[in-house]
Amino acid sequence: MVRFATLCLLLFYFQMGTAAAVSAPSEPAKLGACVGCHGKNGVAIIKSYPNLNGQNVEYLELSLKAYQTGARKNAQMQGVVGMLSAADIRALAAYYAAQPAQQAQP
Repeated sequence: MVRFATLCLLLFYFQMGTAAAVSAPSEPAKLGACVGCHGKNGVAIIKSYPNLNGQNVEYLELSLKAYQTGARKNAQMQGVVGMLSAADIRALAAYYAAQPAQQAQP
């Protein structure tokens, strides 16, 4: 199951790579790595995933770094975050923190 989810995230990431190049400059280049679960605007697609919109930028950045180092455990997140540079992490955290806070629709 973890392999399937990781594969889906990777496929979605590469599909979004070309879209990110033409998108508004405020969207990070690696946004596609997150959109599959957390949505483009930070509203999670599945209820069990956290909403990222409007979160504190420092919290988001520290959380991503913790997944990257293994201090925080989640196989899916570790697989995705492992591909990100420190600049990518900062850009993604800033992007999602800047999104208006809203809840997913039921």
